[in-house]
Amino acid sequence: MEIKITNQEKNPLLKREELTLEITADSTPSYADLIKQQFKDKDPETIVIQSLTGKFGTHNFKTKVLVYDSKEAKDEFEYVPMKIRKKLEETKKKEEEEKVKAAETPAEPVAEEKPTEAVEEKVEEKPVETPKEEVKDEKPTEEKKE
Repeated sequence: MEIKITNQEKNPLLKREELTLEITADSTPSYADLIKQQFKDKDPETIVIQSLTGKFGTHNFKTKVLVYDSKEAKDEFEYVPMKIRKKLEETKKKEEEEKVKAAETPAEPVAEEKPTEAVEEKVEEKPVETPKEEVKDEKPTEEKKE
């Protein structure tokens, strides 16, 4: 895979560097391969590959890459789709709940022992039978037809 930088601009307002790359390869390179080969010294979390396009039958690909100065700058300016945002929020909530449960687990074994004793006492009380209501054999009164 051969990579050539065709355009490089620094954008201080958005705290990023905008690159246009021209890649020559036998097959379409993956985003991970491109990041590993071209941006070895940069943090992968600060790199966004906007597009990777190629024409049918050729081995040339054009790529637009944004390299942010920091992860905070990327989080500030990059749009995250609603689906992904919801999933991230759900995973954060689950992690927080697990932490709370993990903090409460030492207190639970003591609490668990007491209910088990109470359950055993209830089991002993259950054999006591309650008297059932007696069913009287009554015949319905017949109505006279006139």
